[in-house]
Amino acid sequence: MTQQRLALATLAGAAAWLVQAVNQVMHPTFAFTELTRPEHYVNDGSFAAALVLTAAGFLLLRRERQAPPRATAAAIGGQLLVAIGVLAGLVTGTVPGWFAAVGVPGNLVAFVATVVLAVWAWRTRALPRPAALALGLVVPVALVGGDAGGAILPAALWGYVGARALTPAPVRPTAAAAS
Repeated sequence: MTQQRLALATLAGAAAWLVQAVNQVMHPTFAFTELTRPEHYVNDGSFAAALVLTAAGFLLLRRERQAPPRATAAAIGGQLLVAIGVLAGLVTGTVPGWFAAVGVPGNLVAFVATVVLAVWAWRTRALPRPAALALGLVVPVALVGGDAGGAILPAALWGYVGARALTPAPVRPTAAAAS
């Protein structure tokens, strides 16, 4: 996948996180086992899309900023594990009884990986400090703040990463050109 396609997928994922955040604020109770209302499908559909599409954001960090490969792969794998359970629920209309078997380890792996990536980004300054901090907090804020629009943090983070990847780097004059 080209850098531009990864950036566009990341931006689409950020938009999906934003849709979920708005839906969460408008319909804050998501303690359901059956998807019976449109907002249930909007919530789970935007969540699944966000998880799958923002995997591209991790690839951008790997390609553009040389993010640690194992942490990058773990973050993607964790998100995709959670997405499997969410997608199964969307297809069947019922949250699968086995969701915890993929959701808990997926979230745990994604959390540990994003903390590792946040520490890397902070130390290397691969991302501005607020973005590095957001990277480390994205999983717990989205989980704990889910009913209160907690998806706004991943929306902002991945929107920034995607937009930054589409913005051309400034051209700096070389020493030969300056003389």
